[in-house]
Amino acid sequence: KKYEPISYIDTLHTENSAIFIQDENANVYKITANGYEKIFTATTWGKQASQLSLSNLTNNSQIYLGFGIGNRAFAITPDGSLLEGFPAYLENAIIATESYPEIIKNNNSNIILFATENNGVIALDSSGKIHPEMSFGNSNYAKNHIFYWDKPNKYFYYFHQDSDNTLYVSFKEFVAEDPVIWEGFRNNIYGSFQGAINIPIIEEKEMKAYAFPNPAKNGEFRLKVQNAKADIDIKIFDIAGNKIYSENIEKTPGNIRDIRFSTKKLSSGVYFAVIKSRGETKKVPIAIIK
Repeated sequence: KKYEPISYIDTLHTENSAIFIQDENANVYKITANGYEKIFTATTWGKQASQLSLSNLTNNSQIYLGFGIGNRAFAITPDGSLLEGFPAYLENAIIATESYPEIIKNNNSNIILFATENNGVIALDSSGKIHPEMSFGNSNYAKNHIFYWDKPNKYFYYFHQDSDNTLYVSFKEFVAEDPVIWEGFRNNIYGSFQGAINIPIIEEKEMKAYAFPNPAKNGEFRLKVQNAKADIDIKIFDIAGNKIYSENIEKTPGNIRDIRFSTKKLSSGVYFAVIKSRGETKKVPIAIIK
């Protein structure tokens, strides 16, 4: 398997700049000036993935890595937190291994395009919703194609070629800005994306917490906590009420924490995580299957 590294250049905070790369089992790592860390474990879903893409998939001043494994599409932040709506389940579609995702702007939505094993393309928006009108099934048109924005004339072209090497073209008029955000293979040149992570802190929302994957079957699970107003106190109990884990975790900008836990020393069964932050409490059940 061959996975291409991609890079992020932060134009506002250079300390956020990083290189992202997958290992041979499709786990995702982030490399910065301070070292490296694993931000996504793929073994829960499989060991064959698409290549990575990188973009500001939403309008919330954050960037996301987009990729697919089997019949799931993922969008995660540079620290490994999942975008709400992901992983998205793709019914009757398998994302092609080592294929290159593309991201384009369509009206007010950013659309991520994944090649599928049947030479098709499946299109999803930033909420994980599938767009059938932009998806193809079993078509060489999807496999052999290129996007092109004609800036002087404000045309957006989609060139595609069939199995007989006949060239076709579709286009959209009055496209004032380049709609191509991530252009597949090495983003058309260096495999890099420029942006600015500047997340506003929203204090008025209720704290949310959930475990993922749940049940946990492959050695780890993650607790995602959103909208915490202060530092986060996490305790995990077994079904008998015995405390097996306790930690206080610092609040981060954007009020999102995604914490990984190993299940190697835990037996199969049901556990409960109790998450507290400034007067709010959430109880999250976690099932572990071995």
